[in-house]
Amino acid sequence: MSVFKKSLYVASAFAFVAPVALGAGFQLKEQSGSLQGLSFAGASAKADDASVMFYNPAGITRLKGTQGHANLSLIKPSAKFNNDASGFTAAAVPAATAHTVNDGEGGDAGSLAAIPAIYAVSSMDNGVRYGLAINTPYGLKTEYNDDWVGRYYAIKSELMTINVAPTVAWKVNEEWSLGAALNIQYAEAELTNATRLNNVALADALTTLKGNDLGFGFRVGTMYEPTDSTRIGLAYQSGIHHKLEGDVKTILGSTLIGAASTDNAEAKLRTPDVASLGVYHKLNDRLAVMGELAWTNWSVFENLTVVNSDTGSVLSNVEEKWDDSYFMALGMEYNPCNCPNKRFQFGVAYDQTPVDDEYRTFRIPDEDRLWVSFGYGQEWGEDKSFTVGYSHIFVDDASVVENASSTAKGVVSGSFDASVDILSANFKMKF
Repeated sequence: MSVFKKSLYVASAFAFVAPVALGAGFQLKEQSGSLQGLSFAGASAKADDASVMFYNPAGITRLKGTQGHANLSLIKPSAKFNNDASGFTAAAVPAATAHTVNDGEGGDAGSLAAIPAIYAVSSMDNGVRYGLAINTPYGLKTEYNDDWVGRYYAIKSELMTINVAPTVAWKVNEEWSLGAALNIQYAEAELTNATRLNNVALADALTTLKGNDLGFGFRVGTMYEPTDSTRIGLAYQSGIHHKLEGDVKTILGSTLIGAASTDNAEAKLRTPDVASLGVYHKLNDRLAVMGELAWTNWSVFENLTVVNSDTGSVLSNVEEKWDDSYFMALGMEYNPCNCPNKRFQFGVAYDQTPVDDEYRTFRIPDEDRLWVSFGYGQEWGEDKSFTVGYSHIFVDDASVVENASSTAKGVVSGSFDASVDILSANFKMKF
């Protein structure tokens, strides 16, 4: 392999690492419109529709009859980069061949994404109930302008997952229920970045990475109902071992348009375990309060190793050193007219980032977040209901300093102004 081709390949491998981390780090809680307006407070305990099986499979024992549940969430993140100090060192890049890194700030990296989810639950038979969930627990779509200042680190990052979870739950007695689910998860990623060439006459090369995998995990939960007004849910979701396999393709620019190199690559990834505790309490016929505490075992994400699938040679071994993180939410649901068919929701949440400043990248410019949400639910008769919820997420300013071991990428330093808006709606029908 030529030195030129190898340098392009190694640059591509480093680009592959960050998006894989991003897929694991960008967990999508938005799987239920009936919980969106509560900032997902009480997600493990509220259990009033089939979407509870994603948060706590034991909760489906509370449902009546056979039910179907369809959900759609529209997520619009905004991430605008403010360039502070970026460039190449004179010693590393001779002036005669230097490409400027002081270009645009990339525009808004956030992109609108639609996240669907479908749930179905059977009627209870001898205390046992079966369910099926199909949703997207991880995902991301960000894209910067092609000529932006950080193009050698990231241009496009797109991750999609599909999770199919057959579920079973058993109502042990009037107070206790148990549940379990098998997670069958498909993951697919496409990522691009520019690769700088040490020749001023040549335009940047474009590296595109594609990979996919099928992995397996599980989810278990229990529900305790000490009174008719109070319930407590406890759930655990295992991590999933993904081995993303795909190819790395680099297309050269300028006078070498059309020339390309393609190699096979793979990277192992273990998504984190998640443990959650939810509490729901109905104060009276009009008002209920709820809370949620979730712990995510991000510390398992210490590094990612990318290897050549054909030769087994290590292309990169990047330390990530993420931390465990917590999600805490409080919410309330109010019935204004003491009638069962209308309800208003309000919720707040604190979402802790697992990423330390020194390890933050342009693929995931994440910081601590504060959620503020509200929602409205309406029932029609005994067999249909509709709920819509909206959340605005305030994200702390995120500083990023990218300084790759290869000085060909330059040093890019700045901060992000970021926020997220989410609109979620669900429709439930009983049969």
